[in-house]
Amino acid sequence: SSDVCSSDLVDAKSRRAYITNSFDGTVSVLDTGTGALLQSVPVGEGPSAIAVDTLTHLVFVANTKGNSVSILDGKANRILRTGVLAGGN
Repeated sequence: SSDVCSSDLVDAKSRRAYITNSFDGTVSVLDTGTGALLQSVPVGEGPSAIAVDTLTHLVFVANTKGNSVSILDGKANRILRTGVLAGGN
């Protein structure tokens, strides 16, 4: 199932929190058990919302300024792809 969109979101199954950083175009990945920063993943310009599929651990990031969506592999904390939306830049 997919959790609702937000600028920060927790995947309870993987114990990871995802926080958008619109100022530098990244998503911070935190371990919810320790609070440690696991990784800062470059996504696109102006990330502003996140949705997490808790079954596949895919993380979808809306990049408002870049008019794009980035898909992260939530297990490996890496970008699978970023696609510009139709009519975008």
